Amino acid sequence: GPGRGRPGRDGLRAPPAGTARGGMGSPRRLLLVSNSTLHGGGYLGHCQQHIKSFLGEKVKRVLFVPYALHDRDAYARTAREKFESLGYGLDSIHESCDPVEAVRKSEAIFIGKFYFLLPDEGLYRALDHSCSELAL
Repeated sequence: GPGRGRPGRDGLRAPPAGTARGGMGSPRRLLLVSNSTLHGGGYLGHCQQHIKSFLGEKVKRVLFVPYALHDRDAYARTAREKFESLGYGLDSIHESCDPVEAVRKSEAIFIGKFYFLLPDEGLYRALDHSCSELAL
């Protein structure tokens, strides 16, 4: 399961306490999932309980970074359906008029694959800053 500093077998890890602050003043959660499905399972089915445990009850909305796929709208729809079924609202960064500010105000950030397809250097820096604040 998720541990501090080192990822578990599911690839999830929790940030150290008292690190990056999200929009509500609590620690920002950064969720990185390297594979969204396992053979025979649904989208995030293999790790949905870890996601709920990792995000907890204080997080209400998650910011999704969908740039790993070209059809960002479909990818965001899939992620939104899953996160809503888990009790979280989901905003996709590609729908934001100010993506950098969306990162700054986020309670949690979900990057469903690697984010090397980011369209904007400022957004990359904002995400990089969030990651470095989390000391992952």
